[in-house]
Amino acid sequence: MIRGRRIVERAADAIGDLLDFFLARGIDRLSLVGGLSGAIATWLTPDLRSRLKQPDADAVAGALLVAGRRFVLPKGETDREPVPKFRV
Repeated sequence: MIRGRRIVERAADAIGDLLDFFLARGIDRLSLVGGLSGAIATWLTPDLRSRLKQPDADAVAGALLVAGRRFVLPKGETDREPVPKFRV
């Protein structure tokens, strides 16, 4: 049980460090998503917990939103030969 607690504490510390990183850069809309988000949130500092917002959507929707904003091919990039599918 002590080992499991230590794993959760270390995960919360790492997530807290990431949240502090975002806050220091002016990003103040912070949400945790995923199956362990509720459990991890209880291990964060009270200050960080108070800054968390409920997510507007699930993690997949967020990933698609970010990918849509970031995945812009420069002109001419689509003229390349298609990459063959990987086979196992």
